[in-house]
Parts: sequence; C-alpha cells; structure tokens
Amino acid sequence: MTAPVRRPHRAALPALAAAIAFACSAAHAGGGPRYHFERIDVPGAAHVVVKDINDAGQVVGTYFDQDFVKHAVLWDAKGSHRLAVPDGLEVHGVAYAINNHGQIAGYADSFEDSSPGLTWNAATPDTYMKLSDDPIVVAIPNDINDDGVIVGLKGGYQTGEKFHAFVWTAQGGLVDYGTANPDDASQNAIWSGINASGQLVGGWNYTRQIYHATRGTLGTPAVVPFNNDTEVIESFADAINASGVAVGYADLGAPRGPVAARFETDGTIAEIPGASFDSDAGFASAINDAGVIVGRATNLSTRTGLKAWVYVDGQAWDLFEQVDDTGGLALFTDAVAINASGVIVGTGEFEDGTMASFRLTPIASDAIFADGFEAP
Repeated sequence: MTAPVRRPHRAALPALAAAIAFACSAAHAGGGPRYHFERIDVPGAAHVVVKDINDAGQVVGTYFDQDFVKHAVLWDAKGSHRLAVPDGLEVHGVAYAINNHGQIAGYADSFEDSSPGLTWNAATPDTYMKLSDDPIVVAIPNDINDDGVIVGLKGGYQTGEKFHAFVWTAQGGLVDYGTANPDDASQNAIWSGINASGQLVGGWNYTRQIYHATRGTLGTPAVVPFNNDTEVIESFADAINASGVAVGYADLGAPRGPVAARFETDGTIAEIPGASFDSDAGFASAINDAGVIVGRATNLSTRTGLKAWVYVDGQAWDLFEQVDDTGGLALFTDAVAINASGVIVGTGEFEDGTMASFRLTPIASDAIFADGFEAP
C-alpha cells in the first residue's frame, strides 16, 4: 500500500502565530522576493528529500548515498547528522517528523526485514528506540506531537495483515486504532497527523484504491469518517493545527482531479482557492497555527505543472516565483512543512531529475504588517 505522508503542524507561541499571517510584509509590494532560499544538502548525496521542520529550525528527512541507499537524517545549525538504525536495516531509512523538543519519528528497513518504527532524539542522533519489540509488527510513523505521541500506520507483511492506524506513547506503547469499519478485514487506515490536543487525522482505503478522510481522538482507539461525504468522495486529511483545522485534498466535484482542501472543525470541507494553479490537482501538506498552508500542484496524468505553493491571507503563491534565488533548481516540486515562524521546507529538482531540498525563510521588513504580503 502506498500511503501519503505528511506532515507537520506545531504548537506556536501566540506572538509568533500572529506574526506568521504576514509571511512577507507589504514592504515587498514592489515585487521583491518574499523568501530567502537555502539548499538543504548532505555532502556527496545523490538525492535529498526533507520531510519536516520544527520551530527551532531543525529539519529531518532522508538522503540517497552514491549507492542509492537511503539514510534517515537530521539537519541542525551544525550541519547534517545521519540517524542510527538497527543492524541489518541500513537499506532504507527515513525520518518523517520532528517535534519542538527534538524528538524524531521514522522508519528503516532492508530487502528482508522491516523496523517496528523508530524514534530518535536530536541531541543523540547515534541512538534510537524501537516502537515495538514484536518482530512481526511493521509500524511507519507519520507525525509526532510535542508530548512525544507518535502516529502512523502498522501492519504485518509476514502475516498479510492490512494496515491499521496506530498511536504510540512512551507509557502505553503501540496501540492499534483499527480502521473506519472494524468488521471489514480488507480495509486499511492511517493516521497522518496529531496536534497538541490529541486530535488525529488521516484516511482509510482499500489497497490501491482512493482514500477517504478520517479523524479521531487520542485515547479512543477508533477511526471515524470525517463526515458522510468523505465516505464517498476521494479525500485525505494530511495535517492538523492546534485549532483543529486540517488540510489535505478532496474531490469536490470540480471537473478535474482532487483539489487542495481545508477541513474545518464543524465537518465542512472547502477548496483552498488557487492552490491548483494551472494543473488538474492540488494537495495541501501542512498548516501552522496561524493558518498558513503549504502544498503542491500537479497534473496527475503527466506529472507536469509541478508547483510548490504557500497559501496566506486568501491567496496561493507559487513559491518558485517568490524567492531571492532558486539554487540552480529547475522547479520546486513540493512544500512539505511550515513552522511557527513561517519557515518552509520542501523539495525540488534539477534539470537532470536529481531531487534536492530547500528551506525558505520569510524576508521581513523592520515594520510588521498584519495583512500579509501584497500582490506586486
């Protein structure tokens, strides 16, 4: 099963949250760059793929070495740090999420074996802890909140078990939250996000079929349909902020593919205006506590029209056109995470198809404007 990954949403200080709404100030109304571009790299890496950023600016993800082995990695002010994995699982390592305490959640496997999910601490990247000691359990984390609660999907390749949504806590270990219909053994389910209040979001599907958005609550082992409509339409809730607002994608009946969508606390779902640009589909990856959203647009059938975007103050912006430099990248393919300071991380490609990653920091003026940046 191929699962969407997702991604982040972090608790923010009120002052910072208020500041994010202006991402780049009206001082740039003349058309100047709104974000400062930086490459996120690993020396000698073939491809670099970021997954998350916390409020301290620590970033996690994965990179391919020259032998195309994938390694889980942390970036901080001192550079890149490869994260340790269990012996024998060095073929495929990914760090998917990091919280504001530097706790990291991820996964590793080999051609013969898989991990039961892993957690690291940014202060000690050479040590890890398994989420389970059961050799049959496969657990792939997608998010971790500031209480260290990890969520994702679990299953058993050896047993043929379908994937179920799981929650892991240091006190209770790995808890199976099941699927949207516990009586249907052919369903899969996944949690993709958790906020500080323990609100959960994700989706369910049948293998190789469309997803349907779900939600839940920490402490109640159940997967609940987001609303009646999501049981019918293609939809997925990818991330959730402290206010309980989620983002992802949904087929809302437009004459194209799924659109980037915002899932409100009252159960309503609405398209994020402009987030598909000229492509036939849009996807929202993350939302911070000020409501700034990031994601990607693409033409699903041709994989053209790829754009990483940010949505702020009622408008979606193509990030490739809002930076002071592109680092030689031919395009930005996705914006995957945003922190409380409005710093965005994402992925792009060079002309030869090599994957690279970037960090975009808002360019602020001395004055603070609350109404977002203005159209040039």
